[in-house]
Amino acid sequence: MSDHAVVTSSDIARLAGVGRATVSNWRRRHADFPTPTGGSDTSPTFSLATVESWLRERGKLPELPLRERVWRLLQSADPGTPLADRLALVGLFLLYVKHSAEPRDPDPYGLRPHPLAQLSGWPSSAALPDDQLAAALPEVLSAIAPQLSDSRGIGGKDLMRQVIPHSLSVTLIPTLRAAAELASQDREQETFDYLCSRYLQTQGRPLNETAPQLADLLVDLVNPGNSRYILDPSCGTGELLLAAARAAQIRAEAEPDSGARRPEPRPLPIGVELDIPIARITALRLAYYPVGTDMHNRPTRGHSMYVGDGVKDDPHPGGLFRAVVSKPPFNQPDRWDGYLFFDRRWKHGHPPKTEPELTWVQNAIAHLEPGAYAAMVLPPAVASRAAGRRIRWSLVSSGALRAVAALPAGAAAPHGIGLHIWLLQRPPESGNVPREVLFVDASAHKRDRKTDEDRIDWLALRATVTDAWMSFVHSTKRYADLAGVCQVVKTTDLLDDVVDLTPTRHIDPPAEGGEGTIEQLLQDHAEVSALLQSLAPALPSLTADLSEGPTQGWATTTVADLARNGNLGILRGPTGTSWSGKNGQVAGDADGERALTLDDVLAGVPPTGIAPMGIPDESRVELLAGDVVVPTLALAGGATAVITEASGALLGPNLCALRVNPLVLDPWFLAGFLSDTGNVRRASFGSSVVRVDMKRLQVPLLSLAEQQHYGRAFRDLVAFRDQLRRAADDGGRYSRTLAQALTTGALQPAPLEDPNG
Repeated sequence: MSDHAVVTSSDIARLAGVGRATVSNWRRRHADFPTPTGGSDTSPTFSLATVESWLRERGKLPELPLRERVWRLLQSADPGTPLADRLALVGLFLLYVKHSAEPRDPDPYGLRPHPLAQLSGWPSSAALPDDQLAAALPEVLSAIAPQLSDSRGIGGKDLMRQVIPHSLSVTLIPTLRAAAELASQDREQETFDYLCSRYLQTQGRPLNETAPQLADLLVDLVNPGNSRYILDPSCGTGELLLAAARAAQIRAEAEPDSGARRPEPRPLPIGVELDIPIARITALRLAYYPVGTDMHNRPTRGHSMYVGDGVKDDPHPGGLFRAVVSKPPFNQPDRWDGYLFFDRRWKHGHPPKTEPELTWVQNAIAHLEPGAYAAMVLPPAVASRAAGRRIRWSLVSSGALRAVAALPAGAAAPHGIGLHIWLLQRPPESGNVPREVLFVDASAHKRDRKTDEDRIDWLALRATVTDAWMSFVHSTKRYADLAGVCQVVKTTDLLDDVVDLTPTRHIDPPAEGGEGTIEQLLQDHAEVSALLQSLAPALPSLTADLSEGPTQGWATTTVADLARNGNLGILRGPTGTSWSGKNGQVAGDADGERALTLDDVLAGVPPTGIAPMGIPDESRVELLAGDVVVPTLALAGGATAVITEASGALLGPNLCALRVNPLVLDPWFLAGFLSDTGNVRRASFGSSVVRVDMKRLQVPLLSLAEQQHYGRAFRDLVAFRDQLRRAADDGGRYSRTLAQALTTGALQPAPLEDPNG
């Protein structure tokens, strides 16, 4: 193990099997904790050997998983070689292991070891001593590299052979052996992806800069199908090209094996990336997929990877592709700084320095065949910035822009904003210029972040965007606009002084509370009228003896006394944070148990929360019908006690259930008096967090018949309150629907009566 290897706090936590907070506590509490050897104050680095020694002395160093051991070996092996080059050598070696595992199969890839090499395959060569293996592997890897791909810089130098030395360092051989062992468990592709992700973490970059689900969506939209090549001019770690390779593999496996029909060629991914280590990673990741085929189904190189700027160092000037997919870098206004001013690609106008994304857009269109499509992920500001208005005008008027789809925030980095998908087309040679643009708003396909790690509902998002797009492009019938989701807009309506292409600006909002038809509006009108007319009869009838004044002399007792006498039981909810569920919206794991939460009690709705798994038996309180549930927090506006109508739900945090003896106490009577604001205030305690002492709440001493009489009044008040809340919600929603119907012309004001008769 090399003394040069360093680790971060996250690496230490991974080594010890603890969280980062625990590592921070160790640094504060133990004076002998290893001191940082580098990094920064916010992200220090430590000597790996010193950290291991410290953890081992305290029994905090568990046996390393094989994955972690492989990564640590890679970090420490051959310190004279850059880590990125070591990673590339491991990737080439794993490809050798992958394709030498079945030496008797036909070999259309040209991946058999070089005839002059001493090795015939990894299973047999694994027994060689480390020094012999280190001497023989470079020739094998050199034979593999050029057969996998056309991976080179703009200058023409092979990208892979640059990292293969004349002789491998013997210190790297244990890493290769461990990687082969891991690959026997996880497959070579997964092993290399794991090592790539760990390397990119050290560079501050994620492996999947574009989520695989989003990459699959973009490939679906351009539908490369029978295309010969698919281009990504700013491929990064290659997720979009990998999605194209996956789609091609799925299509190839689904095709029937018939010699009578010529097989369709598999598209060849072509990528351009400015960062050399990232370009190597992408080239190797693509190499694990089946190679492409030409029109005669003859194997060809699996992909082409070029190092350079996808705009300035265009590897295919004038080259045309059947599909282009891209998520270009954002906000790099000075990237080209005067280069390419008279470039022929700027058919829609020279891009301003503040609109670099529109440079990528025009570059993509310039590389499309007539009638072919490009799908690009762009920041939302590109749709409306003033500097790009002239180019947007040209894109719309020429028919190059076919659709814009809004994504939910979190679908891709930067995750704080909702990005857009632009679907572009090079106008067909027929001269029929499209005169409509499709707008799709898929920003609503987002899950509750607190209850679901994957915040995006990818299945629903993919269905919404692809269904709208495919119907718009391929259907002979006009795609029906779906209010609030998608809408087709004539290009003449977009060509104003702003040319704002933001989808929400052009999609009509859905009508609230109904389909928006005249029949539905009239039905809603009748329902709201009936609801308003039912409010007055629902108000309980009350009387007062004005001659004696309000009753003030009730004898009272406390909940504690009632519990002591066995007239009710006090059941408390668990401590901790609130469970999921709010205002009638069920959230969380559908397999969990239903729970009544504080939000449910305040909103007056049935249980909607989901209890977490593994609740201790002493904290489980299963509610029964007739239990009186009271909040234990003194909330602004007073608290409301509720009566459970059904059994089975669990009692949530910050709640208390009173289980009454129905022969002595009426639950509605008890709930009514426990909801009194003055009663709650007198039983409250605390300063910053004010809680209610259930045992100090007071209850009048009345006979059961009198309790039931009051209980009926309280029950009628609760029903009136619920009906009033429903009237407010429905009335407000209906009034907005009526306003929308008036503004759209669906309804008109009734004619004024002539005062003269």
